[in-house]
Amino acid sequence: MNAKTTSNSLIIREFTALKQLKLFNSLQESQVSGKLTFTEPMQKSEWHLYLHLGAIVYGTGGVHPIRRWQRNLISNLPQVPFGLSSLQEELTEREADLDDNIWEYEQLHHWVEQNIITPQQARNTVLFALKEILFDITQARQIICRLSQNDALAPQLEPIEPEELVNQTQQVWQSWENARVADRLPNLAPVILQPQELQKKTSISAYQSLCKLLNGNRTMRDLAVQLRTSPLQAVSSLLPYIQSGIFGLVDVPDFPDDGTNYRHGRLSFCSS
Repeated sequence: MNAKTTSNSLIIREFTALKQLKLFNSLQESQVSGKLTFTEPMQKSEWHLYLHLGAIVYGTGGVHPIRRWQRNLISNLPQVPFGLSSLQEELTEREADLDDNIWEYEQLHHWVEQNIITPQQARNTVLFALKEILFDITQARQIICRLSQNDALAPQLEPIEPEELVNQTQQVWQSWENARVADRLPNLAPVILQPQELQKKTSISAYQSLCKLLNGNRTMRDLAVQLRTSPLQAVSSLLPYIQSGIFGLVDVPDFPDDGTNYRHGRLSFCSS
């Protein structure tokens, strides 16, 4: 494994599926419980995986945790009436920690207890979040990994076996590599840079639809959920326009960008 340990941290270049399995198998053999933190030093992105006896309980972090939660609910829990004010009140009543996205996991457990969702739906939701997180970690060229055994998360739902997570994420990653778009970040948002050129290549109705859709506020992943397709298909369909310079890819903040609005129940997701 192309890695070295320094100051209780592990520096890993190209965190491939093989290296992931080796790391997780080692943690399982040692029955480790705690928080595994991955940091990408260039962009300073940080992800957290919570372990219980080597199995994965939940994952948080990344550049867009609230966007990911929104996508997750739309994709896996369509029957849940999602109101931010009522959710805020409910979380406050249960004294959930809003400074840490562990409230997502607690909310899933609460919904299972209330028979609002099934245990299988909760599992699918956990796995959805973990696959996005591990994909982003895989895409990073170099990561720093550190373990804190003092920050364990008690499992309230069935933990995910690391091998299942790695294998499913690897299938997605391999598809991106085969399509030669592995260098495209799904957390970036497409935006129209050359509207006149786009008009020449599309019909009036298609142009108007694209202007509404590609407004610079929706990431590739957000678009995929809205269009009911995969992020890979979204990237691949836009790639010729990106390569020609008609579309660009830009960074966008999370919902909200500073956390204040969410803490006061005023978070608003894109609805258009």
